Amino acid sequence: EREDMNSFFKMQLKIFYRQISSYIAAFVLSLLNIAIAVALYISLKVADPSGKLINSSEAPAMFRSFMVMFGTCSAFMTSAFAAQTLFYKYKEEGIYYVMQSKPITRMEIYWATIFASIICVTSQIFITSIGYLVGTFLIPTLLVKDKFLSWLVYFLASALIAIISIGIGAIGHNFVQSKAYQFIAGWIPMIIIMILFFISSPAKTKINLISPIAKLKNATVLKENISEKDKKDIRS
Repeated sequence: EREDMNSFFKMQLKIFYRQISSYIAAFVLSLLNIAIAVALYISLKVADPSGKLINSSEAPAMFRSFMVMFGTCSAFMTSAFAAQTLFYKYKEEGIYYVMQSKPITRMEIYWATIFASIICVTSQIFITSIGYLVGTFLIPTLLVKDKFLSWLVYFLASALIAIISIGIGAIGHNFVQSKAYQFIAGWIPMIIIMILFFISSPAKTKINLISPIAKLKNATVLKENISEKDKKDIRS
């Protein structure tokens, strides 16, 4: 029975990796990682042409804040794509009915698919994270050691999110169709994350972005409730 489970496990990996779209999706997300880093670099250079801002200690914090959101969204999208392929493809191709004549149980099919999914999403996340690593080299203040450490944290965190999402998808795929699954497991979490990010980030953005720029421009960031001491400092 274990041999049949191993055969199905290998077949699932073959189904996934023979698809060109499996590689295209990961490389596109990797390029988007680089694009976000480039956009941030250009924004900081435009905000401060002297280069002080891009070389400040604030730059890595800004970079990570944007990449955390994108990494989380990428993890959900990657897991949704992998699960859609691995949990539905063999059924759509009629392999499921052929397997019923062989000594392999539904539980073995389930676990073989789970293990194959973990390998697939981890490899996809690894490719995606390469774009993050490339992006760190646009942040001058990060030491080489810190760049690789930051990349490792990004990769492991994204892989963990994707694996947890796969576990949830392994249960939920029994209740939805293939086309609906990717929307529910990928797009909905991504939209929720983006909304929560933009709701929670304004205060942090003021501290990490507006304040450093204001200092470099010899400006003052005004508070909503200005104390008498602050008013005197502004006048002086």
